[in-house]
Amino acid sequence: MDKRITTRGIRAGSLFKILFIGHAFSFGLLVVLMGVFSFFGYETVILQGNPVFGVTGLVSGVFSAAIFALLFSFFNWLFILTGNWLYTRFRPYDITINAVDNLDEK
Repeated sequence: MDKRITTRGIRAGSLFKILFIGHAFSFGLLVVLMGVFSFFGYETVILQGNPVFGVTGLVSGVFSAAIFALLFSFFNWLFILTGNWLYTRFRPYDITINAVDNLDEK
């Protein structure tokens, strides 16, 4: 069952959460994969102009994924939040929500 909601905008926290999850599970996973490749000896992670390998490359990839996801989410959030604010000054949003039945049952 779908519900339709008309709203004047998306809350800033909700927008950031959506962006961070999207960046973490797309770009973040790619950077972690590069860290795994670095663990096995490929030159995929570079720190201060030098490739790193082994455990250092793996850990650097994981930390880089978190930092990049956070930074990209923040800058995208600033631009989208501004556009959202400007758009909702003139028109409301129509949002369609797909309801989930039996969410508590597993």
